[in-house]
Amino acid sequence: MSRLWMVCVELVLLSCLGLVRLQNEIPVVFALGMFQNVSIPVNGSVEVNVSRIPAEVAFVTLQFHTQHRNATTSYTRVPVYGSSVTTVDSGLLFPLLPAQSTLSCFLLTPNGDSVAGIGAILPYSSTGISAHSAVCQLMTLSSRDKTVVSFNSIPGQGVIYSIIVRDPVQNSSASYVPVHTYACSFTSTLDGCTTLGRTSTKVFFTITGLAGLLVCFLGHRFFKCVRLALTALIGVVGGVILVMTWWRFGSVMACVVVAGLILGFLISSIIFHTPLGDLSVFHNDVVFWVTFSCFVLVVPLFFIRWPREGNIITCGVVGAYMVVLAVNAYTYTSLSYITLDVLKRFLNDDFSRAFISVPLQNIDFILISVWVILAMSGIVLQLYRERSRPFFPPSPYVLWCQERERRKTNVLDPSHHTPSLPARLLARVRQLTRHQEPAGERTPLLL
Repeated sequence: MSRLWMVCVELVLLSCLGLVRLQNEIPVVFALGMFQNVSIPVNGSVEVNVSRIPAEVAFVTLQFHTQHRNATTSYTRVPVYGSSVTTVDSGLLFPLLPAQSTLSCFLLTPNGDSVAGIGAILPYSSTGISAHSAVCQLMTLSSRDKTVVSFNSIPGQGVIYSIIVRDPVQNSSASYVPVHTYACSFTSTLDGCTTLGRTSTKVFFTITGLAGLLVCFLGHRFFKCVRLALTALIGVVGGVILVMTWWRFGSVMACVVVAGLILGFLISSIIFHTPLGDLSVFHNDVVFWVTFSCFVLVVPLFFIRWPREGNIITCGVVGAYMVVLAVNAYTYTSLSYITLDVLKRFLNDDFSRAFISVPLQNIDFILISVWVILAMSGIVLQLYRERSRPFFPPSPYVLWCQERERRKTNVLDPSHHTPSLPARLLARVRQLTRHQEPAGERTPLLL
């Protein structure tokens, strides 16, 4: 009797456990080739059911992608090693038996938290070609190439990577589960995906953007201010020497050459930011830097013939790009990496292996339009303003010498009779150090 009672208790417990399991398990029906949003409840699971699989389908893959939380895809209700995968981008392969038209699997959370993501069931024929999906091919590697590929990721910008393996002998192909990255952390409170950019960085780039507007529209007019800005780009010593050559001798050729090199650097960086920079020949550092330097040095050759026009073009293009950099402090754009990728390659020896070309987003197209409009407006405005003025502002030292000679020769000029600055300073010192005699008693003169 007691044994029968124990059996009854076990049956009741199993029934309760099964009821709890069914309450925490949510069945979801997937359609072939269709992406579907799925939410896994707290301490629960989702049973994925697929039916009406066509006979020509040889196998299917389940993909489940979350933004940053791990999820588990499993062949069985209870995940075990070898039959489940736990990651942000997980997937399972299901080889189908002849005449098999249904299958099921399970989605769970490893930590018991609720997770939301997007899943898909993709069918494949016996040749390994998907019956529904299309893949955008970024690059092609042969069997002789290394299987390690490096890509340049932009923090805050989501990128999806997909790999297709093709067998030319068997005329078949296979697709790996796509993976994604934001190149930043969703859990870090410092420089995470939601807190990219410090306040000091935003302030710096905001000032840079305002300075870029002035350079874009008034850079040639305020020649000395632009040269001082170049000081920050080429170093304090080089900038001071550059400004002094113009201030003392009135020679603008050195300044024009430096402006041409800056524009050449930006143009060369733009060229190698395109898919041209991902060619295998440019993964060699020697080939890359020689070609890059040639593009940089070509631009100043045109500036020697047309110095004023070249300086105005540099002010317009570079000033507009400074505005684009300021916008990057508040939103994500790949345009700021045009010059940053070159700096990375210069400082990091392994960066030469990375593929830096990235697809442009809507914000990138908008900023490219803003860049072009600002540059063209600044160039046209400065060319119109400077059409009747001297090619370059005169040297302050030359103007001072001319003014000194004019005062020496022009006796009608009131400044001709004014003592020189050293004489005025000496007279002032003598006045301060001279001993004052007592004035004594003074009475008005009586007439």
